[in-house]
Amino acid sequence: MDYAHSADVIAGQYYPTQSDVFEGHRVIYRKNIQARIMNGIVGVIFIFLAGVAIVTSQLPLMVKILIGVGAVIIALAAVSDRFWWLFGFGLIKSRDLVTVRVSRQAIQLSSRGSSQGLSWGDYTSAAETPDAFVFFINPRSFLVLPKRAFSPADVISVRGLVRAIFGDKAALSPR
Repeated sequence: MDYAHSADVIAGQYYPTQSDVFEGHRVIYRKNIQARIMNGIVGVIFIFLAGVAIVTSQLPLMVKILIGVGAVIIALAAVSDRFWWLFGFGLIKSRDLVTVRVSRQAIQLSSRGSSQGLSWGDYTSAAETPDAFVFFINPRSFLVLPKRAFSPADVISVRGLVRAIFGDKAALSPR
């Protein structure tokens, strides 16, 4: 499908949420088998260390139980794609309304008192999830554009533009 949009700019607005950040991390995590293996190792290490602390320490029983439960929670989170939830707090610095403008030249974001934009050449690839478009600057840096910022027709237009720009480097929904 070729990109065809009646306007030169596709505009939308959204309030950033923590789930926007998680969306990008989930895409990275699913693509990166090495991250899954490392997270599994982290989970096993936490369980082992908790076991050692519980067995060898003179801590009160309640503290031992808390250590054990905490280790199990961290280990389970480490082996799931929700691992980034543990580290995601505070990543959203502003909760101001963000205005996004997508054009054939660039993606521009602006909020109260600040503006930034990158041309399409600055992005290496793109992916689409059920809730967002994720644009990669490098394997670990990304921009998440939540679909809620756009009308349903504009989501289709953004998808078409991304497909036209990235071709096979874009992991998009077939819709």
